Amino acid sequence: ILLKYNLIARPDDIVRNQRYIPLLRERGLTCVEVGIESGSKDILKRFSKSLSVETNREAIEILHKAGIYIILDYIMFEPDMKIKDFRKNINFIKDLGIIPFKNGRFGPRDLLERIVLHPGTAYFEKMLKEKRLMGRKFRPQWEFKDRDMKKAHRFILRCIDMFRYKIQGVRRLRRIKLKELNLSRGGKNSYQQQLRRGVLRYAAYELDRIYLELLDKTLTAGKQFNFSKRGLLKVAMVVEKRLNEIKERIAS
Repeated sequence: ILLKYNLIARPDDIVRNQRYIPLLRERGLTCVEVGIESGSKDILKRFSKSLSVETNREAIEILHKAGIYIILDYIMFEPDMKIKDFRKNINFIKDLGIIPFKNGRFGPRDLLERIVLHPGTAYFEKMLKEKRLMGRKFRPQWEFKDRDMKKAHRFILRCIDMFRYKIQGVRRLRRIKLKELNLSRGGKNSYQQQLRRGVLRYAAYELDRIYLELLDKTLTAGKQFNFSKRGLLKVAMVVEKRLNEIKERIAS
């Protein structure tokens, strides 16, 4: 009997022992949780992670090649980050194509993940010493030190709130159309139905991807217009157009 099991591993351990990964896969390894944390070397340094962005990238590629399901631990926002760090985080995700994740878990919610500071950790003690923690001792609130990053984060949340329900509405339409397709006559394996399912599957991919595109546009257009209302309108135009294109393909 082959027992299936999961692991939690550091990226550098995966890279260092990559020759064993295919063997572990054959012996029942199905999933690995990896603490990537960030695509910015400056953020990794502040986290006291003795890792490089290149090592993180290589670890993901090794597990992908072996066909192992990956759970990524990724922190998009932290108190001392700057706009350039945020851009590096976005670019890391874009370059690796991990949203939606082909063989792993990393979704739209992970794009807004903020670091949770725990008592006793070096980062917590640093923030406590600088008097930058607010509220309760456990899971305290914090604000960005960099003014531009603070404005950018507020701008991003406004953009997300603007489109969250619209994106959910298009998702519901996709589920309805898929249900109608499954209940329709003519055989589930007809050429037309297979083609239609392909369109609906790709629409799910696009709807996951649109959150990353939204973040990308909020940073680009927001920075261009100093995260003002004008920037918000610019982002709205681009994302609205993209959503309408997806909606038309689903409805047709």
